[in-house]
Amino acid sequence: MESLSVHKQLPLSVQLYSVRSLLKEDLSATLKGISDTGLKHVEWFGGYAGYEPKELVEYLNSINLSVSGKHLGSNDLLNPDSLPYKYARAFGNKFMILSLLLNPDNLTDMAKTLREINRVATGEGFQFCYHNHAHEFVKMPDGTILLDRLFEICPEISFQFDVFFCSFMGFDACEYLKRFKGRVPLVHFNDMLPEDQRDTGSTDGMDYSPELGTGIIDLHAIYKTACETGVEMIVLEQHKLRENPIDSVRSNVAYYNKILAVFSVS
Repeated sequence: MESLSVHKQLPLSVQLYSVRSLLKEDLSATLKGISDTGLKHVEWFGGYAGYEPKELVEYLNSINLSVSGKHLGSNDLLNPDSLPYKYARAFGNKFMILSLLLNPDNLTDMAKTLREINRVATGEGFQFCYHNHAHEFVKMPDGTILLDRLFEICPEISFQFDVFFCSFMGFDACEYLKRFKGRVPLVHFNDMLPEDQRDTGSTDGMDYSPELGTGIIDLHAIYKTACETGVEMIVLEQHKLRENPIDSVRSNVAYYNKILAVFSVS
């Protein structure tokens, strides 16, 4: 058995985007279904189904769930008076995460926006993280990688690193975690289908993200590297889902527990 002495076993959350089809039907039942898989944390995505903040927190407490972070757009993150900030204060989540910023042609503007969001979020008592997709791995005109440049010119910014998009674009997720040790408190944990099983022409790869352990990403190596580089939490996310997404979540939780069983903490 491989021994890890550098970190306790990393807690697990799930990005609610993974159950997006169910959220529209019944938020409370979806959250209860997640709780029944054994998960204790969710990363928030979407609306609140008419719940007031206090009411929603009480329900989450009743099913032993907490909110680890919230995925939001830049407009909401820049406005501390926005509804998402109101709910985040009630939830008590640590992380506020920018889910997407699509202006890779203007690095200066991207950096300016990230710095301003970081200023607002930290001023409200949250830790801000930027979540990468595939387009951050494109080459800039000078030949450098966009994500590398963002790491370089925004040293105050933390990142939620998505291992699927990194792998889909042909890069080594473990190497990125090592290079940016201490800057990545959150990792989006997902798998990737091999090329001969990809039946669509997806440009961003999102159709190629199956359940954990059924693809080609070395999730054991990524988990070990995450433990060694200061990652605080692993967040499940899956794009390609079963008919009942809760079944996919349950399968992913079971596979994550198998990974944990490989490692011992001394």
